[in-house]
Amino acid sequence: MLYTKWANPLEFMRLYIDNGRFGEFVFELISSENKRIQEQAQKEEEQKMWELYLHSFSDKSFVDWKAEVTKSKPAANTGKKDAHMTEEEVDKIIKHLFKTAQK
Repeated sequence: MLYTKWANPLEFMRLYIDNGRFGEFVFELISSENKRIQEQAQKEEEQKMWELYLHSFSDKSFVDWKAEVTKSKPAANTGKKDAHMTEEEVDKIIKHLFKTAQK
């Protein structure tokens, strides 16, 4: 991971160590990596939502469709503790959409 950002990360880390700021370096490195991972996950989620929208054959715009699909329902109504779908639930929805599209 370090070598993808810097040509010589050991020299860079040595500078932080010599200045007594190695903890700051590690914190910034971890924060940066967490932010990158989070942004990548958001992009992937948005892409999946777009693909589901395309296969839903909805008359609504993507923004309206997404707002309707992602609005959270109270846990008492859904019987679940959180509003996130499992991979199996997503697969069932996709299969159902394909079946209705083929009819």
